[in-house]
Amino acid sequence: MAVATTDVTKAPKKEGFGYIVWPLLFVAACAIGVWFFLKGSPSQISMVAIDKFAIMDSGAVISAATEKFLSQAKEDGSSASQRGKEFSMQLEQVLSAYKERGVIVFDKRYVVTAPDGHDITGDVAAQLGLSLSE
Repeated sequence: MAVATTDVTKAPKKEGFGYIVWPLLFVAACAIGVWFFLKGSPSQISMVAIDKFAIMDSGAVISAATEKFLSQAKEDGSSASQRGKEFSMQLEQVLSAYKERGVIVFDKRYVVTAPDGHDITGDVAAQLGLSLSE
C-alpha cells in the first residue's frame, strides 16, 4: 500500500485576480464606512444637547471650607481633619441631589465655555454654610 506524500514546506501559489482584489475591496469598504460615520452633520455627532448640566468651581468651595475649618479649629480647638470629613459627606449629599435630578456637574476648571445661569458654585457654598471670597 503506497502512501501519497505532499511537500508541506511549499506555500500555496498566490495567483489569480481574487488574491489581490478581495483584500483591496475589503479595505476600501472599511474606509468608506468610516468616512460616512465621521462625516455626519454636527447635530448628529459633535453637538450633543445637554440641557441638564451645571458647573461648579470646586477649588473655590474647598478653599472656603478649608479656611473655615482652620479658623474654627483655632477658636475651639476642634479637629480640622474631622471637620474635613464631615464637609466631604455634606458636599457629597449636596451633589447627590443634583445627580438625582439628572443634572451633570462639571468642574469649572475644565469647562471652556458655558451659557449663563449654569454656575452653581454660590448655591453649593450657601448650602454648606460657606462664604466665597471674591
